[in-house]
Amino acid sequence: MINEAVKEKLYETCRGKLSHAYMICGPDGIGKRTLAREMAKAILCADRENAPCGICRACKAYSAGAHPDIEHLVPGGAAGDIKIGEIRRLKEVCSVTPISGDRRVILIDRAEKMNINAQNAFLKLLEEPEKGNVFVLTCSNAERILPTVRSRCILLTVPTSSLQEIEQAVSKYENASSKVTARQAAVYSGGIIGKALDLMAGDEKHPYFLTMQIMKALCEDNVIELMKVAQLITDRTALEQVSEGIEVFCTDVLKHISGVDNLHFPVENIVNATQKLTRTKTLNIIETARQSVTEAQNSAADVKMLVQKMLLSCREEING
Repeated sequence: MINEAVKEKLYETCRGKLSHAYMICGPDGIGKRTLAREMAKAILCADRENAPCGICRACKAYSAGAHPDIEHLVPGGAAGDIKIGEIRRLKEVCSVTPISGDRRVILIDRAEKMNINAQNAFLKLLEEPEKGNVFVLTCSNAERILPTVRSRCILLTVPTSSLQEIEQAVSKYENASSKVTARQAAVYSGGIIGKALDLMAGDEKHPYFLTMQIMKALCEDNVIELMKVAQLITDRTALEQVSEGIEVFCTDVLKHISGVDNLHFPVENIVNATQKLTRTKTLNIIETARQSVTEAQNSAADVKMLVQKMLLSCREEING
């Protein structure tokens, strides 16, 4: 789902005088890549006043994945980054006249993954742009892009969607076997459509469902189940996501105690938890989860050890 107002604003940008570089910014899952592709289609469209028209030869070729004047660069390799060699290849591509029209679009996904050498090489491309080339970058963390690169791009920030927009968009995936409702997914998403769709998919290893298993095991003082779930948290990203989930779950508990609705987690799970969690215990668990993330970010300690330490500390807080 793309916010229609955002998409129309993007199209208007493409129908006017183009810059040589755009950077679409926003959190993961908000639809940056989809918008970048929509922008590429509009830039390449032959009908400049109504781009993308959807019926011209360029639009049809783009939709079929056969347009010759589009380049796509994504992070890769063991390090998951973009290296200087790939930027040098782009320079060679940009030095050649576009094949089917007067424009070429270069899409760069997760531009913050360019290493420092690649960014410096890319800066030279931006400083001396070849005619007809338009760069469209997506970025989740603009602070990791050199200021000199950022300053040469038009920044387009993707806003979050409303709870109602997200709920409507994912409601078609809700059925009798769904593990969460469209409403719960919308609240959980924080306005990011990708997060809601991931949750509706119902993967048991999703941080949302791992969090529910953890909190249930903690409140029941089921150490065996707790350690079983801990084995599924294998890297720092997963630890951060589950720690965030625990904090959100505990916030739901505090909201329920205060009589507030609009919970992220199923109300029956929250009600059950309130039988064991006082306000003080809940706040202490939130602090424990936050400390675990800080420790994971600032040390080389084994992730499994950090997970077990966090969960056993939470167990001690709840069950004494």
